Amino acid sequence: MAQRKSNSNLNEEGLHHAYLVTGPLSDAEAFLLDLLATSGIDVANNPDVLRLSFDTLGIDEARELSTRASYRSLSKKKIFFISFTSITPEAQNALLKTFEDPYPHTHFVVSAPLRDMLIPTLLSRMHLVRGVGENILDHEEHLTENVEMFMNSPVSRRMEFAKEFADDGGDISAFLDILMLKMKEAKKGFAHLYPIRRLASDRAVSARMILEHLAFVV
Repeated sequence: MAQRKSNSNLNEEGLHHAYLVTGPLSDAEAFLLDLLATSGIDVANNPDVLRLSFDTLGIDEARELSTRASYRSLSKKKIFFISFTSITPEAQNALLKTFEDPYPHTHFVVSAPLRDMLIPTLLSRMHLVRGVGENILDHEEHLTENVEMFMNSPVSRRMEFAKEFADDGGDISAFLDILMLKMKEAKKGFAHLYPIRRLASDRAVSARMILEHLAFVV
């Protein structure tokens, strides 16, 4: 088995160790192909690119996945593409350690129908991807830049951004998912964001309202 290294969401090349793509399976497949191309990974006859599909991902499958993730890669990277229709809470808890403390050169692309089917603690260990097609990584990078700007700006600029973001119809759920990851990377408290993150699914709560609140507490 490969030796684990210290926990990080980013490797030496700036790639996250775990991505979550919600929606149609084709969206996740498009992202996977883009990620492989960007990383210079040849998928043809590559034993380190593994595709696993489940109707229901249960605890036995999760434990098997964790075991397989511990094996040393034969090439420069090992990529797991995991898709499922449903996943049990027990399976999610079993994957927490694997996604929190990944083995070297190992990355996961997870395809799920809905983000809300995943527990917050597992979500916090993954990078949510938005957008489809050839610009999917550019879209993700742009949203990440907005999150970093928000974290590092004074309250007055955060308030301005809240209005701009809402007026442009920004995806508040994706913004909050990345914000939680960035705060975790910076070793700042992010547990208080969980209840705010759940508010994003409530249509009665506007993106501007959420961001204006965060402007004073982040």
